[in-house]
Amino acid sequence: MLALAEIRDDTCRGCGGALSETTLKENEHQYQVGLPHRCHRCTALAQAQDKHDGPHPQALHWGVTKTT
Repeated sequence: MLALAEIRDDTCRGCGGALSETTLKENEHQYQVGLPHRCHRCTALAQAQDKHDGPHPQALHWGVTKTT
């Protein structure tokens, strides 16, 4: 449990990288970002979520199924 807590504490919430590496001064400007990939399932989910107005949208749980 302690090891898992240490890993979580060292994980960047934005990119998932290890903060003990990604925050070092010598690593500034040492990362490249590749081209994005589109997940069509995420796109369908986001489109459905965009259409739904209502209170507490974070409380809604969505199911996604493949149509073909």
